[in-house]
Amino acid sequence: MTVKKAFSARLIEKKVVAEETLLMKFAPDTEIAPVPGQFLMASVPESRFFLKRPFSVHFYYEDTGYFKILVRLRDNATRELTSLRYGEACDFIGPLGNGFPLKGIEGKVAILAGGIGIAPFAYVLKSLKGRATSIDVYYGERERRFLVEYWRWSGVNTFIATDLGDEGHKGSVLDLFKTGREYDSIFLCGPGKMLEAFMKRYPKLSGRSSASLENYMACGVGACKGCKIKTKSGIKYVCRDGPVFPVSELIVNG
Repeated sequence: MTVKKAFSARLIEKKVVAEETLLMKFAPDTEIAPVPGQFLMASVPESRFFLKRPFSVHFYYEDTGYFKILVRLRDNATRELTSLRYGEACDFIGPLGNGFPLKGIEGKVAILAGGIGIAPFAYVLKSLKGRATSIDVYYGERERRFLVEYWRWSGVNTFIATDLGDEGHKGSVLDLFKTGREYDSIFLCGPGKMLEAFMKRYPKLSGRSSASLENYMACGVGACKGCKIKTKSGIKYVCRDGPVFPVSELIVNG
């Protein structure tokens, strides 16, 4: 895990990649070297909002140190962030938390992403290339207009589901998950209901599965205790102990 630190970064690229969703590329004033699955807390300088917002590291360039975050417009704070102009600075803290367990990974890998839970996986996919023998990505959204440029991925098998059925399978992304195919590792990120459904449907897969949780967090370092969860080994905090947890450690509600 890298050292937590505050830094500034200049916006060098910004584009709309889906409905209400922007991809923002930054040049930091220091090396951050995140691992896939870690996140950053971000806000504009002199923000109107006291708390920073958490964003997964969507992509990282080892050669330049540039990084990308994927921002969905959910509130006034995210709108403020995406109003940054080219060359303007943004304040960050991070990289924070842990990452997906990629060390020594091999074999067949499945990725399940729901909604903005797709955010950490561009960097994960980059790290898996040349290591996993095959990668299947199961990606679900409400409707086609919210899907984030999945057609740009190469070297992976992609399965799409939308609630409306206007792209890919109509229904849950879990409906597409091929239980008949064996996976050595499974990575998930998405709404809590998606994760709970996965745990209930496929309890035998929990030992080879890791999930990045999307719980609300305010401080990013475990001080506010706003992202507390119960696990089989006791109370944990998503920002400090996660955001990635072994699915076998998580408790299904209800």
